Amino acid sequence: MENSNTDKPTEHRGRSLDNSQKAKKLWRTIKAWVASHKALVGAVIVIGGLVGAGYYIYNAGYAKGVKVTEEKAKTAKASTRPQISRPAEPRGLFAYTGTVVAISDSEIEIKTDKDGNKKVAIEKTTQFAGLDGKKIELKVIKKGDKVSANGTEKPEGGQTLRRIRLVK
Repeated sequence: MENSNTDKPTEHRGRSLDNSQKAKKLWRTIKAWVASHKALVGAVIVIGGLVGAGYYIYNAGYAKGVKVTEEKAKTAKASTRPQISRPAEPRGLFAYTGTVVAISDSEIEIKTDKDGNKKVAIEKTTQFAGLDGKKIELKVIKKGDKVSANGTEKPEGGQTLRRIRLVK
């Protein structure tokens, strides 16, 4: 008979058993059961292995499927996004300071110290300023005047002259 308190030895076929003897008895019982049910134990092991392998394959496929789905979603969003036509951005700014070599209604040529002679087209939107910064007319600027010219470079090439100012 077994006793509910495991600290006390239990009786088995009239003998007292301690915990190590109980463990040995349990192990012998398990071994005997496995030996008599080899086919069943083998099937359980095989089925467990198959279930584990299937679960691994499922998770690997699921993770790959999520990545593919996310990539497809990004591609779909990108292709369905309307294309907005925007004006070309200027490539950069320019500024030249130097002496006027030649000037006409459509173009000014400035001799700079570091870049040599620079020709820039004068547009209808170009502003002209005197020494005091106040607005002047193009005809006030003469050959030999010291000027500062600045504007933006066009993406397709060339430059847009924004402002010419007389300097000392």
